[in-house]
Amino acid sequence: MGYLSLADFVVAEDSHYIQRVYPEEYKSWTYLQNIRQRFNNLPQIVAYYKREDAMVRPFYPDYAVLHVED
Repeated sequence: MGYLSLADFVVAEDSHYIQRVYPEEYKSWTYLQNIRQRFNNLPQIVAYYKREDAMVRPFYPDYAVLHVED
């Protein structure tokens, strides 16, 4: 659409979930991998993760029942 939207964040975040829960299927979903890669390469996202106060934490929230480790 030419600008960063809430949908971009949702799809990028959900792609991590899909990769964790369905790793074999995710390998064949190159379109989803490409979406995440393009999102992660956006200048705004790159700049955010370079900040000292960027929130980088495990994928699952503390209250999640299911935790999948790398």
